[in-house]
Amino acid sequence: MARVKHMQPVTTGQCRGVTLLELILVLLLIGILAVYAATRWSQEAASVAPQGARLASDIRHLQILAMTQGQRYTLHIPVTNDRYQVRDILNNVITDPVTGAPFTVVLATNTVIAGVDTGFDGLGRPLNGAVLAAAPRSCTLTAGGQTSVVTIAPVSGFVTVTP
Repeated sequence: MARVKHMQPVTTGQCRGVTLLELILVLLLIGILAVYAATRWSQEAASVAPQGARLASDIRHLQILAMTQGQRYTLHIPVTNDRYQVRDILNNVITDPVTGAPFTVVLATNTVIAGVDTGFDGLGRPLNGAVLAAAPRSCTLTAGGQTSVVTIAPVSGFVTVTP
């Protein structure tokens, strides 16, 4: 009787897959690093720069409203320092024509705004009270140790944001 030899698979090299244990260890390491990174990242710090950009955009919008409507509007910072508003010459909060809602922006939690009220005349120029601003006007947003400064240039009303 003839003997049947078992055939062995031909291998060209060491082909070895990933074991379940190795996969679990890699995922565990990634999880530990993610938790560490999340605790180091401050949510408040991450939100200051976009809020500064939003304030700058709202100031530009306010200038355009003042110019197109030929009215004087004021960027008002209430005593609570957690929001800003756009008010008319009678000190009433205006309705934003784009959203149809009162032009009040509440800042993110733990974010504080500091600065002085700045008016804009019908030509979009910044005002200090009732007269043209002779020096730059600024608002500072602070949260989680991070600061963003929004500056309005005198005469031109050009708005810049410094992170």
